[in-house]
Amino acid sequence: MKKRLYHRTTTEAAFSILENGFNDGNPIPIEQISLCGVWLANAPLTTMGAKGNDALLEVHVDLPKSEFDFYELIEDGKPYREWCFPAELLRRSEIRLIEEEN
Repeated sequence: MKKRLYHRTTTEAAFSILENGFNDGNPIPIEQISLCGVWLANAPLTTMGAKGNDALLEVHVDLPKSEFDFYELIEDGKPYREWCFPAELLRRSEIRLIEEEN
């Protein structure tokens, strides 16, 4: 199953990802668990007040449907879908920097 997903980050991190691939991020506590990985969404999210997150990467992910289902984070009321994938699952993904108009 192929999906085009998006990752918002800093310009410096975006260039590092393009050159070296993704790395798992710092753990984020959510309720009783801690999630560590790469956060992707099915829509190009805004910076949402995150200072410096001015770069948008488009990631073409090709994984079995079961992988998409397993790593999806479902939250009622969100107008987009979101996943937290281990970086190693994204190593073969095509990644490109999206030029945004201001």
